[in-house]
Amino acid sequence: KILIAGNFISYNGSTRDNVVRLNSDGSLDTSFDAGLMNDTGVVDDIAQTSSGKIVIGGLFGSINGIAKVNLAQLNADGSVDTGFVHPILDGRVTVILSQPNDKLFIGGSVFTFNQPQAFFKGIVKLNAKGSVDNTFSNGTGANGTVFSIIQQLDGKIIIGGGFVSYNGTNRQGIARINTDGSLDNSFNPGGGALGRINKLAIDITGKVFAAGNFQIFDGITVGNIVRLRSNGSFDQSFSIGKGSNRAISAIDIQNPASILVGSGSEFNGNARGGMARLSNISTVFPNFDYDGDGKTDISIFRPSNGQWWLNRSSTGIIATEFGNSSDKPVPADFTGDGKTDIAFWRPSTGEWFILRSEDSSFFSFPFGTSGDIPTVGDFDGDGIYDPVIFRPSTGTWFISTSMQGVIIQNFGLDGDVPTVGDFDGDGKSDIAIYRPSNGQWWLNQSSAGIVATTFGTSTDKTVQADYTGDGKTDIAFWRPATGEWFILRGEDSSFFSFPFGTSGDIPVVGDYDGDGKADSAVYRPTNGTWFINATTQGVIIQSFGLNGDIPTPSVFNF
Repeated sequence: KILIAGNFISYNGSTRDNVVRLNSDGSLDTSFDAGLMNDTGVVDDIAQTSSGKIVIGGLFGSINGIAKVNLAQLNADGSVDTGFVHPILDGRVTVILSQPNDKLFIGGSVFTFNQPQAFFKGIVKLNAKGSVDNTFSNGTGANGTVFSIIQQLDGKIIIGGGFVSYNGTNRQGIARINTDGSLDNSFNPGGGALGRINKLAIDITGKVFAAGNFQIFDGITVGNIVRLRSNGSFDQSFSIGKGSNRAISAIDIQNPASILVGSGSEFNGNARGGMARLSNISTVFPNFDYDGDGKTDISIFRPSNGQWWLNRSSTGIIATEFGNSSDKPVPADFTGDGKTDIAFWRPSTGEWFILRSEDSSFFSFPFGTSGDIPTVGDFDGDGIYDPVIFRPSTGTWFISTSMQGVIIQNFGLDGDVPTVGDFDGDGKSDIAIYRPSNGQWWLNQSSAGIVATTFGTSTDKTVQADYTGDGKTDIAFWRPATGEWFILRGEDSSFFSFPFGTSGDIPVVGDYDGDGKADSAVYRPTNGTWFINATTQGVIIQSFGLNGDIPTPSVFNF
């Protein structure tokens, strides 16, 4: 059944004051009736406890003639639970978070409690019967209204709202709180939101989404929604372009790959009638994430027997046969479920074969011909990777988009290699090539137009990815002769370099620690060893594979 709360006096012609319960078919559940509130009453949030009670909060003074100021607990039939006795709240309740033990986090403005006298700002924790839980002490609390509360698996909570500090420490719009109510200083959002955060959500990887009415976050222009890493830092690899043209009032994480937001009439310049679905997948580079936990997985394709071996970071090792020795591995998330699908392209016939990660069924289709170079990208920004063919003989691109059909475009010369990425950070892959003959990169950016730059030599290997976490693919190459990495920053065109690897290694760039930044990594085929220079975990060394295997994170580096 469905609980609805807000500011209304009837549902489908039946009197119901601000709270209603519906059957699964949308009809009114007549067994639930909370009665009438005072004339100016409004309910801002509703929650259900583990024992089946219903808790409502907002701005009201009574329910069905019983004095209840801004907070009440109802029985399953809608009647007031008189056994839930909370101190009188004089602040509006905007959000309720129920705990497994029926305790409650209550968020809102300033709460002054009587019986006994107590003073809380922004958030308070109540016991199951309504009394204040004094084990949660937030000091001076938030100096503004709290509009959203979410909880991590470790019990810590994150609050969002219209405040600029928590217990005296600067936290603009968002803060993480320890289980005792103290500020968690390890979660630092920098300058935070210049405005108000209305809603928070957290995905299975621990990344936090904050949405509301703000155009600046940590000093960077945004469009009313951001994604944060688990330490609170701004994850710019979540590229939304202009974002929403109005404040965002709701977020729902539908699955690891997509997010639904309640927004304005436009999102990133596209007409949307108050709602938009966003991709939670980085288009900056394929992540080779076979289990959907936001981290690149160590993985190989074995041409000798057509086997795929995946060492998944969350769900362990699996192996399957799919393909033969002459096939080209092209793994990516072709179905939009947030997991990389095992896939290959057959040069002899130009066919693509894709093994769905969700149910291990497969589908195939012809796209390309012998002599073409297969690659992938999300060229329409829908969170689903598109099969791509680059025909070097004519410099022609063939892109089979999931939303716009087949796009055919000339860009490049014979001898060029495709280097797909999101170089302008608009959430869409860009057509791009590297010209080994003169070390030139040519980028046909979907929002910023064509640019060209010289960076590399004829023997260098392209390893474009977002190494700095700004949401833009960085031009980059690995030099086999010296094992050096050279990275041209997308934000200011400065470069840096460092040694990692040796002659004979294969570069296998990916985001192995899931922090939104690409990690330099190499696979040593002579002994099947992976060397990963993770940005948050240091160097990881792991044996996985045999001589002759193809490491899958290398397949789009030419």
